[in-house]
This record gives sequence, C-alpha cells and structure tokens, in this order.
Amino acid sequence: MMGEWYRLSHTSDIGFHIEANGMSDLFETLLEAIKDTIFEKVPFCENFKRTKILLKGSKSEEIFLDFLREVIFLIYFKKEMPHKILAVDKLSEKTKIAYTYYNLEPFSDLIITELKSPTYHGYQFYETKNFYKVDVVIDV
Repeated sequence: MMGEWYRLSHTSDIGFHIEANGMSDLFETLLEAIKDTIFEKVPFCENFKRTKILLKGSKSEEIFLDFLREVIFLIYFKKEMPHKILAVDKLSEKTKIAYTYYNLEPFSDLIITELKSPTYHGYQFYETKNFYKVDVVIDV
C-alpha cells in the first residue's frame, strides 16, 4: 500500500510532503511523487529489469536523502526510472534496496521537469515506529 504525498508550495524549487507506513512505502511514494512531477504524462511500461543499490548511512533521514540523490542520478544520467521497491534491508552502516526499473530512452520526450538535487532547506524527517513523515525540497 502506497503512502500519501502532496506538493509543497515553493517559489522556485519543488517540494514534497510525504507520509508513509514503512521504509519501502516511503520510497515508493517518493517515486510516485517524482513521476507525477517530471512527466507530462507518466509512461506505461511493462518491460522491467531488477537491480539493487547500496546506500551508506545508518539513520533513516540520511538513507532517504541518499535514495533521492540516487534516483535523480538514475533518471537523468543513466536514463533509468525506478518503478517498484522490492525490498529494503537496513544493515548496520548500509542499506540495500532492491527495485525494478525501466529504460527511459523511449520516453525522454515526456520529461517536462528536471530535478537537480535535494536541499537541506526545509528538510524535515519524522519517524516513529514504522511511520514516516517527510518534507523535502529539490532544486530544479
């Protein structure tokens, strides 16, 4: 089950408010917010590949920002759109995320917004038990 998100009002950048139950749900909701923001029309794709990434950091708020940076890198430099989070394994100093993705090359003309990087301005991360509430701003 995916969490909820909405756009935060911001003068020149893009902000998201996200609420989710569980780290996987948090990441899936972030992906949904990104897709709805960067695409004129979210592409339909059935040809998914699987992969994993390893993120440094032991705190959830660090892991979230690292994941967001990685997603931006994947979209704009590797032309891969993460689609579905399969697993999030928090280890002592690293976090392994398994996910599916699709090739963005056939859909590059649908991208209308370029995200650059998350900022610490306005960044708020709230975690209790298995519930997350995040406000994040991304440079455009």
